[in-house]
Amino acid sequence: MKARLDEVLRAREARGEPSPSREAFQRAVARCAEKQNVEDLELDDLAFATACLEGDRLALSALRRQWLPAAVAQLQADVRDEVLAELLSRLLMPTAPALAKYEARGALKGWLRLVARRVAVDLSRRHQLEAPGLDELPERMSQAFSSTPEWALLKARGRQEVAAALEAALSTLSDDERRLLRWHFIEGITHGALGQRLGVPRSTIAHRLQRLGERLFATVSKHLSARLSLDEKALRSLVNGARSGWLPSLRGLGSRDDQG
Repeated sequence: MKARLDEVLRAREARGEPSPSREAFQRAVARCAEKQNVEDLELDDLAFATACLEGDRLALSALRRQWLPAAVAQLQADVRDEVLAELLSRLLMPTAPALAKYEARGALKGWLRLVARRVAVDLSRRHQLEAPGLDELPERMSQAFSSTPEWALLKARGRQEVAAALEAALSTLSDDERRLLRWHFIEGITHGALGQRLGVPRSTIAHRLQRLGERLFATVSKHLSARLSLDEKALRSLVNGARSGWLPSLRGLGSRDDQG
């Protein structure tokens, strides 16, 4: 077996392809050989997977740029980016990385496609079972705001007014803005993943969400000032007190999986 492993590593080096350390490769082969004859293992693919797990820069670049996009290519276009981000996270997570479960009994490309499909199914089930639709958002936002004493006071004075204010605030958003709000605060997609999905820097996503929160809060305040019997000073006090809980409270709108 030693000669076969050395042959695989030499061949990869000759082709300029990333290779794992001999010790790590030997351990990976020994693990896979417990269920399959070494002669039947996809040793070249196993060497690449092992290099990725070792953190080899070239191997990880190839994984992100070539292997994973190919693995999600058969999925519907509107879910590829989300599956891609989740797939990469699962494969290389610090503890128990999924890539370490590859047993080299078949080609790595085929194995990655299977994992990608499982990820897509998992995400679909999570969204269908736990993610609320946009029609539910005003009520859930109203519930989230109760985390601040000031907003709880507003609810106590007029729950319907608060719900109406939230509905009015949301009605000012474009479809893209509502989608961004849902993706981040309802579905729990990170700034970085949203940046990849929309083709913009992470900082741009953070800025958009911050500006969106400011706009919504301003609209809510304006609506409430016209409906509640509060003078300007009292309303400003309530608004300023609730302001600090505005964006953090929205994080409570996510599913239990998103929060866990």
